[in-house]
Amino acid sequence: MKILENKFLKYGSTVFSLLIFFVFLVSCKTYGQEKESNQPAINIVKSSKNKFFIEKNIEAYWVFDKLATSSGKIIRRRNIIVDTLKAVEEVSRPDIIFKNNKEYKILDKGIIIEKGKCSYDDKNSILKFIFDEPKYNVPIDKVSPELLEKLKKNGSLIEFTENSWEIHEITNESLSIIEHLPHNEFDFKYNLRVYRKRK
Repeated sequence: MKILENKFLKYGSTVFSLLIFFVFLVSCKTYGQEKESNQPAINIVKSSKNKFFIEKNIEAYWVFDKLATSSGKIIRRRNIIVDTLKAVEEVSRPDIIFKNNKEYKILDKGIIIEKGKCSYDDKNSILKFIFDEPKYNVPIDKVSPELLEKLKKNGSLIEFTENSWEIHEITNESLSIIEHLPHNEFDFKYNLRVYRKRK
């Protein structure tokens, strides 16, 4: 009986160790799968055109044409729900002008709302915008000087000096931009903002 007990303890601890090791391997594999980045999915959707092609063909006045889902369905109106408030957004996006000197202007109903310099980053496949004037997370021209000072002191005022777009497709006549929908870094949901070249 003592021999059987010893054998059970010897082999039982080995089996237990193997079981623990197996559980560890499975959990590592599962953790690795859960933490896969969405970057490969984004890269598939981005344009594969090179920097020369993009910078040559982007020089134009681009008029917003439509917003479409990733499957190509046109979005005319969109429901926005924030807490218990429901609103309907008429789909509209500003127009944009790209000049041959790398300057850009974004226009909303003919009024310039942003301008600066832009360039195509071939390595990351993004169109980078450097603002002429910084932007903030609050409309600083509409905030009282006292509140503005308070926001600066407690670090709530955030300054933005650049932005970027990801091009889905570009031709001589059309430009579509990937517009990310709310998602985390492991998920990928998007619409397409489609522009046509003004004649």
